[in-house]
Amino acid sequence: MKTPSLFQSFIPIIVLITLLIINVRFVYGDDSLSGANQIALLLSSVTAIIIALLQGNKWKYLMEGIVKSITSALPAIIILLLMSLI
Repeated sequence: MKTPSLFQSFIPIIVLITLLIINVRFVYGDDSLSGANQIALLLSSVTAIIIALLQGNKWKYLMEGIVKSITSALPAIIILLLMSLI
């Protein structure tokens, strides 16, 4: 797998911050916590995937990384979901 440059690494973060600013300032305003912030997260993830694919990384390796990340975060997600039931 190729490692992105520092500038390429910051592109998804810049996209995320920009989309969140647009969401808070122009779309939802003071009610931004009930807005669709997940869309900004998904679009910044898609941006990161596109950058990785343009660098020549294989989709198979990207999917393995995505599954590994979700698997490691799953226990914490389950705990948070169970705590919200109380």
